[in-house]
Amino acid sequence: MVDATAGKLGSPPANRRVAFVRWVRKTHGWFGLWGALLGLMMGVSGIWLNHRVSIGGDVPPGAVALVSPEIPGWQRVEPWEDSRAPQYAGAKAHVASWYADGAARVGAYVAQYPTQRQKEEVVFVGNRPEGQSAGVVGRRKMELTAASGITLPFEELEVTDYRAERRLVWVGLRVAGEPAGSVLAAKALQVVGAIRGRRDAQALVLTAACGEDCGNARAVLSRYAAAAAEPLYELAENQPAARFVRADAKDGAQ
Repeated sequence: MVDATAGKLGSPPANRRVAFVRWVRKTHGWFGLWGALLGLMMGVSGIWLNHRVSIGGDVPPGAVALVSPEIPGWQRVEPWEDSRAPQYAGAKAHVASWYADGAARVGAYVAQYPTQRQKEEVVFVGNRPEGQSAGVVGRRKMELTAASGITLPFEELEVTDYRAERRLVWVGLRVAGEPAGSVLAAKALQVVGAIRGRRDAQALVLTAACGEDCGNARAVLSRYAAAAAEPLYELAENQPAARFVRADAKDGAQ
């Protein structure tokens, strides 16, 4: 009798353990199923997006040299061709020039991607907005109001060149006609643009030497960008190859 009673008293905890183990197994199974479904969805969407981003009109190989626009209040003085010039892999059109307004001097570079592909994107590890000879020592987010009144985001890089000279580099991105305030925003706009049939993107890079104080360089960049950012973006966006690809994408979407 004592043994039977002890067995009956011990059964509820045992039953609870069995129920708990069953619940853990079911939960693990559901998590595994949803994980597999999520992985399948990501794989299918990745293949679809890669197809959407890659199709479109053929763009001639090599980069087309654009003509630097006139910027009100600034004088174009010379091409920007040294090791500080930005490098964007796969850009189909670009231009780099130095502008001056009295003692103020700004380097301006704009690159156009009529259609973004793998390793030919405004956001790519191989891109060097700071140029070959510089090392990045600081980053911060910037915003400015353009001449039209719209707000344009930039990422500010503080860099040191091989001669230990400091300068500021402002990097602006526009994807599918919309300004991107971050790398994640640029990627999100790339996905949305691919769905809408628009795959173009532009990169705008500005630089100014710091001298004793980077605050003065920041003020110079702000003044130049307010006048020049929109004309430079429009110069790249209206490049003939870009218009051809966008028109082809619209025809394909109909």
